[in-house]
Amino acid sequence: MPKQNKTELSEKTLVTYQAVINGIRREIGLPKDEEDDGRWIVSNWAKILKVIKGSSSKHTAKNRASILKSWCDMFDLPEKYGQQLDIIMTELANEVYDDYSKNTMNEKQKENWLTVEELRGVLEKLRGKLPSSVTAIDTYGEYKQLLQYFMLLIHLDSPLRNDLACAKIYKAADLPDKQDPEINYISVGKTCKLYLNDYKTRSDYGVKVIDLGSDVSRDLNKYIEVFERMSPNRWFMMDRHDSNKCISRTTYTKWFNDIFSDMGKKVSSTQIRRAVVSDLYDVDENESKKKAELANKMGHSVAIASLVYAKAEPKK
Repeated sequence: MPKQNKTELSEKTLVTYQAVINGIRREIGLPKDEEDDGRWIVSNWAKILKVIKGSSSKHTAKNRASILKSWCDMFDLPEKYGQQLDIIMTELANEVYDDYSKNTMNEKQKENWLTVEELRGVLEKLRGKLPSSVTAIDTYGEYKQLLQYFMLLIHLDSPLRNDLACAKIYKAADLPDKQDPEINYISVGKTCKLYLNDYKTRSDYGVKVIDLGSDVSRDLNKYIEVFERMSPNRWFMMDRHDSNKCISRTTYTKWFNDIFSDMGKKVSSTQIRRAVVSDLYDVDENESKKKAELANKMGHSVAIASLVYAKAEPKK
């Protein structure tokens, strides 16, 4: 993994990026890691481009290209490699936008789709599997089972990305006055809150404080003693082997997938986000594309059309 003095990326981001790099290396037949200052990228360039092209989705391909671009920059590789990755990312971004504007599911999304109602059914099954007594939760396996319940519970209330992976949990009275900007915090009190300090779009929206719903608040208060007892360093999702660490975002995704494995579905936080938004919005096929075309004709943005001109029609 690159040394931190070569990059402005945080250690946590580097770990996430390294997992993606390891996956690419595995697909081209290389060992997990190698300290060769990025020369493996140059010597395997054609294979790497083939791996990107063969990614399971345009999003995965774009993510791989972006991370490889960071690796090229960190190791000061010749500009032609970064430039080619920039072209690939631009092409993929245009394809992704075109797919979004159609407001339709691809085949993979259809195969793994669950409605909000179905997701709530899964949540109830997870709730039913929890030990009847709070004090009965005393192994990491039981702790993980509780966490998976909370993952789905919180995501249905507040459809986040994988931002709970590195969160700490405190009773409201014990919440630190000064928070670490690379850690998210759950405050447990009469009203439970999530302090989002580290998330994908923080540079656009700043720190967020989210009021968690009444169901989440009720159960967090019920199980707070479990978190205090099982995780001495207050990580909400403590690493199995090191209580000083939280789990990685990659592990978080795997845990989410595990919840639905017996249903033959591969559901992640992104799929939950799609389901919750689709449940709220009445979406027609090609709706975004039509809105963009109309806004262009009217000489303003889609956001202005929605905010200023779109009105709920009176009921007859």
